[in-house]
Amino acid sequence: MRDQTVFNRADEFVADRFIGEEGKRLLNYLYWSNGPETGNPTVENKQCAAKDHVVATACFMVAEIFRRYDDYECGDGMDFTKLEKATAAAAVVVAAAAAAAAAAAAAAAAAVE
Repeated sequence: MRDQTVFNRADEFVADRFIGEEGKRLLNYLYWSNGPETGNPTVENKQCAAKDHVVATACFMVAEIFRRYDDYECGDGMDFTKLEKATAAAAVVVAAAAAAAAAAAAAAAAAVE
């Protein structure tokens, strides 16, 4: 990916490198992810081998936060500013909701395939 014979300024981040006709030509030199995530992998549309695993893992992480904590707040970014540990009764209710969300995410991932 940093081949100077293929990419101008190969060691720099160039935001619009893959835009336009020249960008389409450069996509042939990428190892993966040069097509829409929702598409099926083909020779022209390379995909990350773990894309479905990443989505499922993210869903499980969100479900785990809902299962473990009764209350939480997020700051301006993606950081948590407050977490309150779940009580046993609330954890049972939230665990059921989290399991349903995880099942829905798995079904959605399977539908994409």
